Amino acid sequence: MPAPRPRPLERLRYRFDSSLSRGPWVLIGWLGGATLLFLVLAAGVVAGLGLGIADGESASFFESFWQSLLRVFDSGTFSADNGWGLRVVTLVVTLAGILVFTSLIGLIASSIDQRIASLGKGRSPVLETGHVLVLGWSSRLFAILSELIEANSNQRRAVVVILAEEPKSDMEDAVRARIADLRTTRVVCRTGDPASPADLQLVNVAGARSVVVLAGDSGDGDAGAVRATLAVLSEGSDNRPPVIVEMLDARNARSLSSAAGDRVLTVEADDIIAKVTAQACYQAGLGIVYRELLDFAGDEIYFAAAPQLDGHTFGEALLAYGTSTVIGRATAAGDIHLAPPMATRFEPGDQIIAISADDDTVTFTGFRDVAVPAAGRSAAGAGPSTATMLVVGWSALGSRILAELDAVATGPRAVDVAVDGGMVPAESLVSTCERLTVRFLVDGDDPDRLVALMEENHYDHVVVLGYRDVLSPAHADARTLLTLLTLKGVRGTARVVAEVLDSRDAVIAERTGADDLVVSDQLSSLMIAQLVERPALDRVLGELFDATGASISVRPADLYAGGDPMEFAGVVAAARAQSQVALGYRLASGQVVLNPPKSATVTLGAGDQVVVLA
Repeated sequence: MPAPRPRPLERLRYRFDSSLSRGPWVLIGWLGGATLLFLVLAAGVVAGLGLGIADGESASFFESFWQSLLRVFDSGTFSADNGWGLRVVTLVVTLAGILVFTSLIGLIASSIDQRIASLGKGRSPVLETGHVLVLGWSSRLFAILSELIEANSNQRRAVVVILAEEPKSDMEDAVRARIADLRTTRVVCRTGDPASPADLQLVNVAGARSVVVLAGDSGDGDAGAVRATLAVLSEGSDNRPPVIVEMLDARNARSLSSAAGDRVLTVEADDIIAKVTAQACYQAGLGIVYRELLDFAGDEIYFAAAPQLDGHTFGEALLAYGTSTVIGRATAAGDIHLAPPMATRFEPGDQIIAISADDDTVTFTGFRDVAVPAAGRSAAGAGPSTATMLVVGWSALGSRILAELDAVATGPRAVDVAVDGGMVPAESLVSTCERLTVRFLVDGDDPDRLVALMEENHYDHVVVLGYRDVLSPAHADARTLLTLLTLKGVRGTARVVAEVLDSRDAVIAERTGADDLVVSDQLSSLMIAQLVERPALDRVLGELFDATGASISVRPADLYAGGDPMEFAGVVAAARAQSQVALGYRLASGQVVLNPPKSATVTLGAGDQVVVLA
């Protein structure tokens, strides 16, 4: 049996309801049209019957329409009308005005409220171009934002757009709470799925100058980062901004780089932190050196053409730039060599890699000969270490730190790991080290047992790690700070290096007794921010943090200076004689100075150190 056909009235009602479902502005249009039609009819009646609406005299259609409109806007206008015919018509017009016009005002106000609420949901399109687009949300975001704000301080108008699944208002509140002064940078937050092509169009990914993909704080951070990266790469726009991706697993990073090509630059956060933590154990101040080198507050790494060096050696170049520190050579073919052999010659088209205040301060000042000062002692290589180390706390980062220490012949020979058995599953307490002797002590981080361990073993080095895999950054840092307080009275001569997950806790950790800090949300964030501004630094930083590449170390000053006042150029010459590049120095007070002028007078004595690249 066929369905009955709808009646005309039902069809009309259905179409009306369908039009209203498209939003309040459709109803506003209906009411506006109805009001206009009613005013036209009223004006026709008044003008056609000559009811004297204009001061008791007949009026034209347009004057009658105007007078009717005034009575819609102001219900008191018709009180001066004379004649019952006119009064009846204007009363009807006024009543209709009260009904329809007030409804219009209410709908418009409601529509504006809905629009404001919609904007609060973070779903409006972004029309910015040349912005930095950040996909994802993590505790490391704020350090990245701080560095980008510093880098953009010389720009009049810079924009950073954040797309994450967090509510827009929550993201804006968090940014305001963590970063007091945005200076010349505007931060725009939008709520959406970073792996959704539609949401990427919402934040104008095609118009961005660079894209940052963050691995979340949860365990599936790499999976989300990979999905978001592939979504960005699938965009077929003419503009193809570089994509800087933070990865937690080195294998995922290598796979993504291999599959995506040069457009994707991966930052392996945990590998960087592990390397710096391992080196900071036996090199005082190294964590500070890396932070000074990577942040935008001081000098930075630049590429610069160097036609004056054609045919000259890398050793000669070290003293040829008075206010910059030459650290490497970029060949015309694109190869990167940090701290190459001193006899390496520059060829046409080669560039220098230098630390300088700005790209326009990398200035050739001429070749010069500087005598190598008499150092306090020879630079004979150190033999195998007999030091012992205690690691307090554990996470996935711990095994990477042990692997780094195992690869250093002069590092500690024995490591005890004190862990909370309730925080760490037993199957994760496994060592694959070949040189190191590793002993796991379950419940060894209990305060009483920790004190006993320190008094019995007299460790040379102590590393305090946060339980980042099972605790929030705030709770993990709280345990770290309590451990530092416990160690403060029993540490003896041991060097204490602490991992801090939240940079806000760094000041407290310094005052609690840590000799050096590795701030987890800073190192990888600083590296990401550097790549956002200069993607070409990817190869430089890759070699700097590669286990087989050149590395930064902090060495006693008496290897390079005899304790008398001298130009820093003399320190550079002494380091050059040992096939090293002097980057700066660290005073016994803890102050680190990178890239001092070659003409600066320095007095380096006992307790001072020289920062070198070798």
